[in-house]
Amino acid sequence: MRSHSQWQKLVPIGAAALLGTLLNVSALDISKVPASDWIDLFNGVDLKDWVPKVVGTAAGQDPLKTWYVKDGILWVDYSGYGGTFNNRWGHMAYEKRKFSYYVFHTESNSWGKQVNGGPSWAIQNNGIMFHSQSMGSMSLGQSYPTSVEYQLLGAYCGIGNHQNDGGGSTADVCGSSSNTSMILNGSRVSPGCSEKQKHVQLDSGHWVVNEGLVLGDSLVKHMVAADTNKPMDTVLTYSKLQTRSDGKPLTEGYIAIQAETAPWKFRKIRVLDLDGCMDPKFTSYRSYFVHSNPSLCTVTTVALKQGLPKGFALEVAPGEIRITLPHSGAGYRVKVADLGGRVVIESKSGNVGETRLPTRGLRPGIYFAEVSDGKSVHRTGFSLLEAGGF
Repeated sequence: MRSHSQWQKLVPIGAAALLGTLLNVSALDISKVPASDWIDLFNGVDLKDWVPKVVGTAAGQDPLKTWYVKDGILWVDYSGYGGTFNNRWGHMAYEKRKFSYYVFHTESNSWGKQVNGGPSWAIQNNGIMFHSQSMGSMSLGQSYPTSVEYQLLGAYCGIGNHQNDGGGSTADVCGSSSNTSMILNGSRVSPGCSEKQKHVQLDSGHWVVNEGLVLGDSLVKHMVAADTNKPMDTVLTYSKLQTRSDGKPLTEGYIAIQAETAPWKFRKIRVLDLDGCMDPKFTSYRSYFVHSNPSLCTVTTVALKQGLPKGFALEVAPGEIRITLPHSGAGYRVKVADLGGRVVIESKSGNVGETRLPTRGLRPGIYFAEVSDGKSVHRTGFSLLEAGGF
C-alpha cells in the first residue's frame, strides 16, 4: 500500500483523557503494517458475513440481487428493480464482528446510470456507514441505520450539480439521516453531507481510495486519494460521536455500505484493527495499536521438536500441552520444567491416552516435557511464545 504519512498529521482536540491515544496515533504509520494484519471484509469471492437490509424487506434477504460478486468485484446493481426505485433504500453490513478503534480502507467507484425515481443528490452516491447498528435491529421501513456516514461520491455526482462537468469530490460526513452528531469546527452538529474542509478532484476512470481513521467515539479522520497511485489527502476531522436521539456516546458498531439509487462497485473493503495487545512481551503486540485490550494478550504455544519415541506424541495447543501416552500397564509421571530445571507443571497420574496440562501462568520461554513410566524417561522441548490466560 502507499505511504500513509498523512495519518501522522492529526488535529489535536484538546481533551486530556485522549492524550495517550493521540500520542499513539501521532506515531502511526500504517505503510509498515504487514498485509496479513489487515482484515478483508470483502473477500473477493462472495458475501460471507455480510447482511443485507432493504426497506420493506427483512434483514438477511435481497430478492432483487442489489449486491452481488462478479469477477472479484462487489457490485451494487439496480437491474432487478424493474426500472423504478420506489424508495427502497438499502444497506449491507459486515456483521462477523464490531469495530471500535480502526482504520477502514476502500477502493471503489461509480458505474452505470441511476435507477429511475432516485433524487438528484443520489446520483453517483454511496457511503461507508461505520459504527452502524445491526441490520436485524432496523425496523422494516427504516431508511438508514444509526451510524456515521463517510460519503462516497463519483466525479459526475449530483451533489454540487457536477453531472455534466465531472468536478465532483468525495468524503463528506453525514449524520442527519442516520441519527448521529459530532463536534465539527468547535460545534456539535448533525450534518447533511456538506461539511468537507478540503476537496479532492476525482477521476471517474480510476479506483478512488477512501480511508477513515476511527478512534471509538473520540476522533474520526477522513482521507482520500483520487487514484491508487496518488497520495492521500485529509479532507475532514471531527470528534465526540453521539447518537442524536439520546445523546449517548457512539463507541463501536458494524461497517456497512449503501444502495441508494446509484450503481456502485467495490474492489477492496478492509479494516486495520487498532485495538489490541500493547504489551511488548506478547507476540500479539503490534506497535501500531492505539487502544489497549489486555484480553487479547493471550497464550500461543509452539513445539520446538519431537524427542519422544514411537507411541508417544506431544501437541502444543493454545493454553495447554497435550501428551499422548502409549498403551502400557504402568502409570506415567509427566513433568514440565523450565531451562533452570525448576518443575512448573506436574501430573502424577498420567495414564494411557491423552494427558492435558494447562499452561496458564507460564511466562514466555523454552520448556521441557518429561515423561516417565518408572523404567525409562523421555524428554522433548517446546516454546511458549506468549504468556497469559484463556
